Amino acid sequence: MKEAIEKYLQNPINYQEGLTLYLKFGTNEALKKFFQMGESSLTKPKLIANLQELLIQSKPSSETSKAEKVVLIAAKKAKEIKNTSPSDLPDAPEEIKVLVKRRISLYKERASLFAQLKLMVDNETKFNDEKRGIIANKILQIGVEIESLWKMTNYYDATKKIPQKPEKLFYEVSSDIDLMKQLNATRVKISRAEKGKRNTEDIEDLKAKRDYLEKLIEEREVDVTIKK
Repeated sequence: MKEAIEKYLQNPINYQEGLTLYLKFGTNEALKKFFQMGESSLTKPKLIANLQELLIQSKPSSETSKAEKVVLIAAKKAKEIKNTSPSDLPDAPEEIKVLVKRRISLYKERASLFAQLKLMVDNETKFNDEKRGIIANKILQIGVEIESLWKMTNYYDATKKIPQKPEKLFYEVSSDIDLMKQLNATRVKISRAEKGKRNTEDIEDLKAKRDYLEKLIEEREVDVTIKK
């Protein structure tokens, strides 16, 4: 294993060769499925990083250099903080920070309302249906706003652009099958654009969407073999 991975990492150009090595020596089944989705700006760097980690782990502790130990520590930390979205980072635009702050406050408000509603149900003789209905309706309204805020921050995470019209955002993924359908449709559009068969003006947005959907698939550990 050590020699094969070491040789590949000296010149990791061929994605399929690296994939073959990870399928043979890697142990994370979710990552295997993820890498089998094909080469992209998201999958290839992650594949190389995981092969580097495998190579270092294959060495006896006495042979592991200080630099390699740093790589292992960094990989461990990366796993601990993975899925940190650009919209959650300190350097996000102020417009995005406002959206995130509002979303967090709405979650807290909704949790408080749920607690109030439960109290009303547990003590139904003290509260009438009208009061319970008012709170239940407020909970529904908050849910709608939270969904809208998620669409806007997801759009920023994918494109690094400030969303202007939330109703036109493309992230409405209700199931794993829907996720795969969106990803496949986006890949087809990119392919057609690169072949000159469709307008190329939005190709960068399409690539951002593809990368973001791939990220969602990795986070959800979606079975990429499901019927699309």
